[in-house]
Amino acid sequence: MRRNASNKSTLVALDEHATPNAWLTRHELERKLGYDLAGRRSVRDMMRDGTFRRDFHWFEREGSRPLFWWPAIVAWLQGAD
Repeated sequence: MRRNASNKSTLVALDEHATPNAWLTRHELERKLGYDLAGRRSVRDMMRDGTFRRDFHWFEREGSRPLFWWPAIVAWLQGAD
């Protein structure tokens, strides 16, 4: 799969020092947050109710699973979001 220039510039705009570890699957995010920290709500519930905003906290290409941007999740946890 090829990346075009606009995808690369979007990634750079989000964080110049982005690493592959900054992108998490839903299951990885649930493990990082822990069940109690999520307030007994699943990450999927938080996606549905707008707690995690599409194209800010998480992204999804057509036909693929959602990926979560860890720096945005950290900002949400710190209340800066």
